[in-house]
Amino acid sequence: MAQVNTDEPKSSGGSGPAPASAYSHPYRANNVTSTDLITRKGSSVILMVLLYTAATPFSPITWFVDMPGTWMLDRLFAGFILFIAIYFQWRIASLTSVVYVHSPSVDGGRQTLRNGRLEASGGGEIMYMWQPSNYWPFALCEFFLLCVAEYYDGPFIFGYDSDFLRKAIIFVVLGGLWTIGWAATPQGTKTWAWEQIKGLMFWMILNEIMSSLPGGVGSNPRMRRARQQRRF
Repeated sequence: MAQVNTDEPKSSGGSGPAPASAYSHPYRANNVTSTDLITRKGSSVILMVLLYTAATPFSPITWFVDMPGTWMLDRLFAGFILFIAIYFQWRIASLTSVVYVHSPSVDGGRQTLRNGRLEASGGGEIMYMWQPSNYWPFALCEFFLLCVAEYYDGPFIFGYDSDFLRKAIIFVVLGGLWTIGWAATPQGTKTWAWEQIKGLMFWMILNEIMSSLPGGVGSNPRMRRARQQRRF
């Protein structure tokens, strides 16, 4: 029968075990110092501001489906999509341990190890393992893309103007933030946020209904003109 070697690897000096690598165990956190963590959070604030300025005016549904009534969907969902992505920006910068990104699943999910605790996850197969050491390459790439989206106003690229380029970059950045940030956020936080969002959306829909009723806020000519301008 094959023998399993249980001896610890020796260091180059021959005295004692070799120091463990930051990547030697799938659940071991990278070595993120307190100074590095503060720097990451500070850089995330800069990226938050740049993301907001590059994305606004943010109307993702109208960008894809330019039909009457899509402005209403943008009023309901666009703000949540953008500001949750901004929160994910901070969350990703605060990570000090490995996070697994799962594919979507409808079979009840699985358990995920996060910060030494088992948490329920609604994901399917593991798609990617995020290491805290991935943050700076990710942040630098995001910074470059957002600068292009915000400041580039040059000639057409592959037949597309700068506005199309801006929209494409925003979708790519938001997709990355949502993919990693969703996996990095504890289930309890997501459940609490969903409850708050449902309450806010109820009042937003109620406000739109009241505005459209005769004698309501919508009967004010100034408010009607403001809504028409927002549609275009």
